[in-house]
Amino acid sequence: TIKASVDAGAMSIDSRGNAVPTGSISVNAKLWRGSDKVMGLQKKFVAVQSNFKSMTLPWGEGVRIFRAERINDIYRSVRQMIDDTDPMIEDIVKNYEAEAESAMVALGKAGRSDNYPQTGESFRDGIVRQFHVDTLSQSNKIVDLVGGELGTHLAREHEEQLRRSIGEAQQDAADRLADVLQRLINISDPSKDSTRVTNSLFEDIEEITTNMRDILLFPNPALERMADTVKNSLSHLKREDLAKNKDLRHSLHGTAKSMAQMLGNIPIV
Repeated sequence: TIKASVDAGAMSIDSRGNAVPTGSISVNAKLWRGSDKVMGLQKKFVAVQSNFKSMTLPWGEGVRIFRAERINDIYRSVRQMIDDTDPMIEDIVKNYEAEAESAMVALGKAGRSDNYPQTGESFRDGIVRQFHVDTLSQSNKIVDLVGGELGTHLAREHEEQLRRSIGEAQQDAADRLADVLQRLINISDPSKDSTRVTNSLFEDIEEITTNMRDILLFPNPALERMADTVKNSLSHLKREDLAKNKDLRHSLHGTAKSMAQMLGNIPIV
């Protein structure tokens, strides 16, 4: 029971080896696997996070970056997805006893009521839905604010970090494009008699080729042209045709390999 509670985030082990309540429950943990509604909410939160990551680029651990001009579009998109969780949460609160009971039954002997919030309202209060957004100050603002050698030092560090992140952002975008091309190469491999072509592949191709200019912090014309080339070269393809037509897959294999090679030769800033 203690192990299940710790796995679920309901309890932790202190320095003396004692199990102590944490006051929180991890939605995606084992405690809630028996509740379809809670697990559905968890999947929605994962989708929100994935959507945010698809529109942004990494800036160190736990931080994402994007161009300031995109803030309204990104905010609206994420805000809408978060708002979509409101009725899901209220449905759980309304039927909380039944959901908690289902979760405990799924755990069997390890299921205990004191591992869960006592009420639906407590469950709701424990949910955090926040995205913290801030702006990167200009280096000269850092100098003015801090002053002296320290201000100059911080400004130089900021500029170096920004230069690194521009390169990391471009590499991340190039890697996304390379990933979909590699998936195309894999499914169109002539050595395979049959293959499974998924809708998600075409959705990912559309996402990266359409949004390439938006996610780059600094223009890379060659990378942007490559995204257009991929989009134009594949725009006539349909999942059903590709899944059924072996000759079409073989033709695509050469095209995808050629584009992947061209992508690999594009310099990253």
